[in-house]
Amino acid sequence: MRAALTMTILLWALLPATAAAQALAGSEWRPVMLGELEAEGDKKLFVQFDSEGKLTGHAGCNRFFASYEVSGERLRVGPIGATRMACEAPAMELEAAFLAALEGADSFHRDGTVLQLFDDAGAELARLWQTDWD
Repeated sequence: MRAALTMTILLWALLPATAAAQALAGSEWRPVMLGELEAEGDKKLFVQFDSEGKLTGHAGCNRFFASYEVSGERLRVGPIGATRMACEAPAMELEAAFLAALEGADSFHRDGTVLQLFDDAGAELARLWQTDWD
């Protein structure tokens, strides 16, 4: 009986961390705001978080990849690797902002199909919408 109670307590203690880790795993997101830049019209931008701690995506001009780690609402990304093609200035500006937001993220908040990334001071770096919610 005591062993069962101990096991139940351990499982309850682990559930929040497991749920937090699953908050991003297997999801795909499109940025709509990157700092002060509006990104909603650019359908090329996206990031996918897989269930094994890797992310991939397209930053508007280049493809990118990185590892990520979730602990509670803490998020660590990077370093980010990317292809090195050059594009027109507006695309490169959005790309730089997108990659900086991902790599600069210290925490996140997910509310259904909306994901916000914050820096270590609590400033919002990016707001994204989930594209694979079906």
